[in-house]
Amino acid sequence: MEPYARLLGKVAMGPDGCWIYTGSIQPRSGYGSFGVSKGKSMPAHRAAYQFAVGPIPHGAQLDHECHTRDTTCPGGPCLHRRCVNPDHLAPVTSRENTLRSRTSVASLNAAKTHCTNGHPFTAENIGRGVKAGRTYRECKTCKRARDASRRKAA
Repeated sequence: MEPYARLLGKVAMGPDGCWIYTGSIQPRSGYGSFGVSKGKSMPAHRAAYQFAVGPIPHGAQLDHECHTRDTTCPGGPCLHRRCVNPDHLAPVTSRENTLRSRTSVASLNAAKTHCTNGHPFTAENIGRGVKAGRTYRECKTCKRARDASRRKAA
């Protein structure tokens, strides 16, 4: 039997047109695992996408758009991670996939409109800082106040 036909044999129709993979599920991640050939397996959603659409662009991750649209899903292992419907999968960069998540620290911070002191994150008031090799957004108003306080203390 062809691999794609075998994969589709392990699919049940779910809500919103999701194709829920009923085969082996990775317990920690909640993603399906599909045996593509003897001794070789891969995430079921990636296999389905490659069978139906073609190669996943180099460096891209597949975003479950059905997960992104479902505001009731808490994140983590949920039915959407088991969805293998190629129409629900979109190749995106790792950063885009992280920012589309509603539970990652990066997406939560990106959604903030004001700093912790209430200053708005506008184009004029956002600077970039680097700490331990990581770039972060910072409020220019707060940075000016911190710098002035340090100069005064010195």
